Amino acid sequence: MFVLNSKYAIVQTKSGPNPPNYYGVGADLSVWNPQVKENQYSASQITIQNGPDSLQVGWMVNPTMYKEGRTHIFIHTNHYLTFVSIMKQETTSGNWWLLATENKIPIGFWPNNIFTTLNKYGTHISCEGETYSPLDQPGGLPPMGSGAYPLNIPEQDAFAANFETADDKLKVINIDGTEKFMDTKKYIVDDLGIIQGSLGHVVFFGGYGG
Repeated sequence: MFVLNSKYAIVQTKSGPNPPNYYGVGADLSVWNPQVKENQYSASQITIQNGPDSLQVGWMVNPTMYKEGRTHIFIHTNHYLTFVSIMKQETTSGNWWLLATENKIPIGFWPNNIFTTLNKYGTHISCEGETYSPLDQPGGLPPMGSGAYPLNIPEQDAFAANFETADDKLKVINIDGTEKFMDTKKYIVDDLGIIQGSLGHVVFFGGYGG
């Protein structure tokens, strides 16, 4: 959800004339509680998109929305705002399901018929850190992630592990052909790709803001 004055640190699939079809996106997001002022927010999320239609899920600190500074799970679509781990399309109905935890427990779904371009599959997926601050906010941008530039250490940095997608049979597959995007030097994103062990495809991100 690109918002005016928002800043991003993104790892995303590359755009092109004939992008692959994606039937899900998933990641294990480390959860942090950056210190955010009123009228600001700081978030970490995964996104699947096709044209103007998109779905996002992640965590957010947003004192204006939630009336306090704790970290909350959020779900967002350009059709309506409702309510982490993975979104998949159920192939017989075309509904998009939200599944959570390692056991992929079903949380709920978005009906296929509310979408126009995302009613069959996505053509773009990403995981990202996002912040927002009004241009006249004293102190500038809020922290992103853990509030520091990542050193690629899971215990102290914000990350997305097991960043993955699904094919038309709903088989979980690796994401190939990613690119980084940052629109300010105040935040950093680092795509480590697939690493050994249980972390899979790992993305680190964060920054001090200001």
